[in-house]
Amino acid sequence: MFRIWFHGTKDEGIALRIQREGFKPLTYFAANLQDALTFGGPHVFEVAIDFADVSKTDGWQVKASNAIPSESIINYSIYDVSVLADFPNRRRAVFDAVFDAAVAEHATRARAAQPASSITSGRQL
Repeated sequence: MFRIWFHGTKDEGIALRIQREGFKPLTYFAANLQDALTFGGPHVFEVAIDFADVSKTDGWQVKASNAIPSESIINYSIYDVSVLADFPNRRRAVFDAVFDAAVAEHATRARAAQPASSITSGRQL
């Protein structure tokens, strides 16, 4: 299951490298544009990443387990933003709920994909 994640950086040189080479393993991604801008910088990438390739870190971002190729980049934009009001706790509550639901859905799909022969009396072998 793919999801859109955001990655921001302050450095244009790094942004150009990401465009060419993609993202290195252990790169952090934000669940929303505002966090990518706030914690990363104005050079923001919108990236499609398989849910199985990320792990939750501290509640507002995820970390990629593997390298993410440049072909996964959907958009690269440079923003000039003036924030007038921001409520990160509200954003985090939504992120937690969405992430937890996605984890449950991923686990359900993984169990459903198991062959019947690998399940005995409701227990996995």
